[in-house]
Amino acid sequence: DFNDPTYVVASQHFRQLFYRYGSPILILNLVKKREKKKQEHILSEEFCNALDYIKQFIPDENGIQYLAFDMARANRSKHRRVMPKLDEIARRYLQQTGFFQNFPSLVNDKQYFYDKENAVKLTPYKTYFVQTGVVRVNCVDCLDRTNTAMYAVAKYALGYQVGYKCLSLKQ
Repeated sequence: DFNDPTYVVASQHFRQLFYRYGSPILILNLVKKREKKKQEHILSEEFCNALDYIKQFIPDENGIQYLAFDMARANRSKHRRVMPKLDEIARRYLQQTGFFQNFPSLVNDKQYFYDKENAVKLTPYKTYFVQTGVVRVNCVDCLDRTNTAMYAVAKYALGYQVGYKCLSLKQ
């Protein structure tokens, strides 16, 4: 039983994310919350403990945002609204981080910011846009959940890059 009360490894990981991508760091935790035999839930709790410790040293405006989404449970529910929920999360996250684009915008600014609710942060740098922050998705051993969540984020980024309204993109 190893105990690290100052979460050295987790702190190093988040320090590297801030260094590489800037802020905010948007965490989407796909680990199961409710299980008959608590396994993933234990890891999720410890992850939250680490985040609580780390976040006390980071200013809120530049910090870490955490969202838990039990995808497995949502998929078993009556409505099975996993993709619409992931699409909403992806849209909200891209509004905060923007995305990298190294070619001129295909549409003008007024079309890019087609309404206030769906406006995406675009940070210009010389002749291209840079992403400020990162979406970090985690799960235990299920690449399906992680890949599905990252697919939603990538779909929205691609939609903005090619100049479409992402909410109209179909899978």
